[in-house]
Amino acid sequence: MSGSRAMRLVWIVAAIGVFHTLVMSTRAFNDRGARATTPQVWQDLPSVRGTLRVTAFGGDSVGPAGAWHVSVYVNGRNGYDGMKDNDIRGFLDGAFKWGWNQPDQIHVRIGRRGEAPAYGEYELFRVLHRWSGIELPPGTVVDRARLILTVEKGPSHPVRVLLYAVKKDWNPGNGGVERNSTSPPLPGEVWWNDAGFEERPWGLPGAGFASDTHPEADTDAMPLAETVYRPGDAVVELSSVQLARYATQRIREGLPLLLLLKLADADEDVPGSVLTVYSGEHGATRDLGRRPRLELGWRSSAEKRSKVYGIHLEHGRSLTLPRMPAEVGGSHFYIEFEVEPGYADPVIEVRGGAGDAASPWQRAGAPIHSEWEWLEVRLTAAVEPVILGEAFTAELRDTWVRTGPPAEQRVVWTFISPTGIRHDVLAQYVGDNTWKVEFVPDELGRWHYEWSQQFTEEGYRSAVLPFDVLLGSREGAVIQVERFAGMLEQTRPTPGSPEHWRAMVQFARLERAAMQFETPETFPSDEGLMLRKLLGRCRAILGNGPPPPIPQRPDGHRP
Repeated sequence: MSGSRAMRLVWIVAAIGVFHTLVMSTRAFNDRGARATTPQVWQDLPSVRGTLRVTAFGGDSVGPAGAWHVSVYVNGRNGYDGMKDNDIRGFLDGAFKWGWNQPDQIHVRIGRRGEAPAYGEYELFRVLHRWSGIELPPGTVVDRARLILTVEKGPSHPVRVLLYAVKKDWNPGNGGVERNSTSPPLPGEVWWNDAGFEERPWGLPGAGFASDTHPEADTDAMPLAETVYRPGDAVVELSSVQLARYATQRIREGLPLLLLLKLADADEDVPGSVLTVYSGEHGATRDLGRRPRLELGWRSSAEKRSKVYGIHLEHGRSLTLPRMPAEVGGSHFYIEFEVEPGYADPVIEVRGGAGDAASPWQRAGAPIHSEWEWLEVRLTAAVEPVILGEAFTAELRDTWVRTGPPAEQRVVWTFISPTGIRHDVLAQYVGDNTWKVEFVPDELGRWHYEWSQQFTEEGYRSAVLPFDVLLGSREGAVIQVERFAGMLEQTRPTPGSPEHWRAMVQFARLERAAMQFETPETFPSDEGLMLRKLLGRCRAILGNGPPPPIPQRPDGHRP
């Protein structure tokens, strides 16, 4: 290559470098040309759409049965916490390998184990369910009842699952003398041989004496329901007219539903028939999707009035319906939502009162027994909302800890922000086989989380679950915008960088959420002007200098 040609090549390369520098400088001062290097984190967040029905019931039956309603009970859902379940384990003649009181586990088992026999036999498992605290309006008839269990793992062949009504009540206990589910029961606690240890034995071991006439019967002679588990089934569902009738009777008497789950006798005799399902205490306090679910479809002859609303809310928005008078002499209120296919359920809250006095907002789930003079209903199009600036909190309790002392266990929670940032948080052990996590999200929008533990050799990882971070009030919006402006002034993300892109997305969401609290009256007020000035501080960092003065004129200077 000649010297002149080499020199020209040097000049060309230098010119390209200068041009690239000028382009990058121009982009740095002009945000309209800046493109993020991080791809947009797109999320499909469906609106809420469906029918809301608010029904009032009187204290007495007033006529024929009214409309059909459905109530759903899951431990931890909408304030319900009355479900307890227990493993009971042993042999039919009363012998046993482990004489333990076993509540508070992540799962329970039904059937016969296929490993680790003792005394010439493999252990047999049955499960007790105790559903208390279910209250329905007067004159209620349950005409459909369904118990849904989520399967953790099952045998390699089909088995028949039966549900019996239990005639003797029991104390679920707290895990025995050491409160760890691997220790002998305390007096009064349930286990294989006794409804109450040292107080009341079962008629036969394992709640095994079935009779309709004997005073010491453990269960009815005939089951309430039966179903077949087949390999690969994700859930087991038990439903029947008999279960509905039993629920009607017990709820009318103010008594808990007492249930025994077992395999058919023929399946119980086969080693390796164990069906493992998740328990009522499974998971953390926000992680409810795998817990047992009881659905009751019912009608009441005490129904007095019902009001129906068509609802359609964009994700992230909230709506408070006009205050409505309560029915004179009303004793129960029930609020339910029927979602349309392809849309999401809202968070429904209710409060009521007399005159100017108002109760706190509470989640609407089961029928509410109250003497309110009026009530209000608030709907939020979100999943498990957390207010920006407040902590996401959850607790996990598990007594089946086999790999070391509970205080030395690591329960790791992973949170993923709406813009894709990962946060790993170690839960704190607070005693009594309980771990608590607190995490303060710093972005608005849809977050996801999961948690894991290694309490056993197999370990456990939860499902990936969502929650939404929202602004809670107009005052809170101002605080959060000011906080965000201060953060931007400290970090000053470089235009075109991933950090700049994330900050712009966060700003857009924050601006939208803050503006949803404004009205035509508040927007031009001093408080509204303050909000816009704070938004302007954010723009001054994210854009190419501060925006024009407020109010901005259409014929004014443009950037």
